[in-house]
Amino acid sequence: MKNVVWASLLAASGVMIAGCHGGESAATPGTVQTMQARVVESQDQQVPVSLRATGTVHARETAVVSAQVMGRIQQVTVREGDSVRPDKRWWSSTMPLCARK
Repeated sequence: MKNVVWASLLAASGVMIAGCHGGESAATPGTVQTMQARVVESQDQQVPVSLRATGTVHARETAVVSAQVMGRIQQVTVREGDSVRPDKRWWSSTMPLCARK
């Protein structure tokens, strides 16, 4: 029985040693394999950036706007970016004249 175990171990080690042989297809040490490559000139160009993402957008700052007197704004007579003066009225509303400041 001992002889069968030793014979099996000897056969297995012989197979493993034979499997480590590189054969003819392996590259020899020091050999460099080369490959054909296409050479192109670099160019500076604009590349559009597009990003898709899902999530929630939160404002950095918020403000609560409320009226001191009840009424409804009917018309705003200025546009974004226009200069306004404190003494000039730039809106019209349904508030009574006595409540306007």
